[in-house]
Amino acid sequence: MSSSTFSYSTSTDNINPSPLCHPYERSALLQFKNSFSVNASLNEWCTGPNIPQTVSWGNGTAEADCCAWKGVTCDDTTGHVIGLDLYCGRLQGIFHSNSSLFFLRHLKDLVLAYNDFRGSTIPSEFGKFTQLESLQITESNFSGHIPPEISYLSKLVELDLSPFNHQLRVDTFALKRIVTNLTNLEDFFMGGVDMSYASPVVLMNLSSSLVYLTIRNCRFGGNLPTDYIFHLPKLEKLDLRWNDNLTGSLLTKSNRSSTSPELKLLYLSRTKLSIDLTFLIENFMSLESLLLNSCKNLVWNNLTSLPGHTQISDLDLSSNNLGGEIPSWISSLKFLRYLKLRNNQFTGFNVDEFQSHSLEDLDLGANKLHGSIPKFIFQLVNLRTLNLSSNSLSGDIGLNDFSLLKSLGFLSISKNQLSGEIPSSICNVASLYFLDLSNNSLNGTIHPCIGNFSVGLFVLNLGMNKLHGTIPQTFVNGKYLRQLILKGNQLGGILPRSLLRCESLEVLDVGNNKINDTFPYWLESLPTLQVLILKSNRFHGYIDSPKAALPFQNLRIMDLSSNEFSGNLPSKYFGNLVAMMDAHTDQLEYMGEGYYYYEVSVSLVMKGFTMELVKIQTILTTIDLSHNRFEGEIPRLIGKRKSLKGLNISHNKLTGSIPSTLGNLSNLEWLDLSSNELVGEIPQQLTNMISLSVLNLSRNKLFGPIPNGKQFNTFENSSYSENLGLCGFPLSEMCGNNNESQQSPSSDFQKEGSWKETYGFEWKTILIGYGSGIVIGVSLGYIVLSNEKVNLFLIRIGFTKLLYA
Repeated sequence: MSSSTFSYSTSTDNINPSPLCHPYERSALLQFKNSFSVNASLNEWCTGPNIPQTVSWGNGTAEADCCAWKGVTCDDTTGHVIGLDLYCGRLQGIFHSNSSLFFLRHLKDLVLAYNDFRGSTIPSEFGKFTQLESLQITESNFSGHIPPEISYLSKLVELDLSPFNHQLRVDTFALKRIVTNLTNLEDFFMGGVDMSYASPVVLMNLSSSLVYLTIRNCRFGGNLPTDYIFHLPKLEKLDLRWNDNLTGSLLTKSNRSSTSPELKLLYLSRTKLSIDLTFLIENFMSLESLLLNSCKNLVWNNLTSLPGHTQISDLDLSSNNLGGEIPSWISSLKFLRYLKLRNNQFTGFNVDEFQSHSLEDLDLGANKLHGSIPKFIFQLVNLRTLNLSSNSLSGDIGLNDFSLLKSLGFLSISKNQLSGEIPSSICNVASLYFLDLSNNSLNGTIHPCIGNFSVGLFVLNLGMNKLHGTIPQTFVNGKYLRQLILKGNQLGGILPRSLLRCESLEVLDVGNNKINDTFPYWLESLPTLQVLILKSNRFHGYIDSPKAALPFQNLRIMDLSSNEFSGNLPSKYFGNLVAMMDAHTDQLEYMGEGYYYYEVSVSLVMKGFTMELVKIQTILTTIDLSHNRFEGEIPRLIGKRKSLKGLNISHNKLTGSIPSTLGNLSNLEWLDLSSNELVGEIPQQLTNMISLSVLNLSRNKLFGPIPNGKQFNTFENSSYSENLGLCGFPLSEMCGNNNESQQSPSSDFQKEGSWKETYGFEWKTILIGYGSGIVIGVSLGYIVLSNEKVNLFLIRIGFTKLLYA
């Protein structure tokens, strides 16, 4: 916000020696207060002594002075209400066009940001506040069109209409009137407004007083009038990020005498603007922050040195397909603090050292860097985050040198070709909160200090290396540890009981090791554990009744496959896994959201394929108990886990019949009961599993008619092979004179088209995830497919990564 604009980051209390409040304004404020409820849980991140403001309004005698109310400012002379700050006021309800707020005609500053007006349209009556100098309605759940009457507010210095997720729209007509009439505007924030029906040409009418302009993530398209915007004389910040169809040219200097001399912050990421980096750096002499991530038309080849005036401290050139060596001019930026070159094609460094000793954030991940880790990195003593992941770095990992970086908090060197041991010196970097050394060739043991060297450590990933020995028993300072991933090593021994101290643990993945232990009951009391993967180890013994009243209350993914568990299936656990009880399909969230450059990922195996899931949605709930020695019947209680997406209890010694309660699993997409000793008929109730896409009941002792209808009309012979006496569609074996059981799939399914004709193979079973994009696995049959046809098939069903097991 520019210096001339009144800031409302905190509310103001005005205490006057005598009542100044006009009665009608006091009444209007009370009516406005009473037209909304106060939701104490709304925007809980908002804190402050005056929040929520309206709760105390009107408390006390009838003559109480409204000028002393929280968030209310009055004119010292007239007593009129001139300021109303309800920032994060936790107001909830419909904002009506006849609101009493519009009686406050003397308002100069109005802040309604971060409330919840339940999708109300912005009343055109806002145009009556002709004295307004500042209007902020940021993310207050208004929706619909921005009224052109906003253009009546000709005294506005600051206007913030930024909604949440494109709830507001503006067309060319309204936008032109607003930018034409608001000639005093200095701060203009439209981030998130849907501007797909507005023309960039109208921006040629922007006020020459403009200091801050934000049109971020607005679906804004067309040709930007760069000759005008980039010559606004007072412009300090321009944010046009994430407008994928925005075009224009920043390649050469126009005929105007000078560019915006005060421009400090320029954000053009993910646009189609044609940008010459040399032009920007040489002509915008005040630039401090330059974000050009994912620009489609970025040119920089002719930039070899920097002008002496360069003040850039924040440079982001990620995802631009830039190649060759990282040029030396980058290292000569004297004020550089943040450098992001992620996801390019850089192969090496033309850098001996960085002239800036203030560099805090260095992201070189997802390039083609080779050779050893460069020594200049260890001279960056102020470094806080370092990402070298997904490159081709080789040689000794040299972790001893990292102990020189005393401020380092984030370190990711995963997915390289580094070798060597993890020395105890890494434990000297007590500031680390994130350590990912996975997918390398590290060997040796895990030093005991790893368990407690950093009180603030929340991610530790040493998976997919060649580590041996045991897991340290020293996790005593793991109060904040959220993810512990040690999968794919050669670790033996038992699980450390000290993990019980890690009360914030969300993901524990020790799969594919040599751990020899019994089932870890003691983990069931961890309140936030969501992912438990113990697969492919030597866990053994019975899984008896849970010890806690609510065991694993947040567990969503449980994989105990390929171990040596025996006895009956753990029915008491099936009855108590609370997070799998109800489907919350309306709550689309991802595990690990908010982590810096990190996504929680797990691998789920099905029929010889391994599907790596990244960005795991919290609605994904699966149980895999396959390849053990479980016996007895399938518990009926499993039918209560209504949010389950995947269930695999194949390759055990289960007996009895298939419980009809499985039909209650309406969200189940994958069911594998194969290779057991199940008997009896397939319950008709299983047709109620309307989301089921993959079914495998093969290699059991089932008999009788196969249920008909719904999803069961899509499964092929292989789903039922090697049973005693199943009959009916899709098998060739008929069920006597029962025509219903022989009925072929409905014409609706047949109209989907022939997979054989389109892709050159008959699809066997396909699992396409919940409509939001979860994909769990695929079985393509027993024939070899050409790469072209496989790719075409995978594109159609939405696969992002398929790894053969």
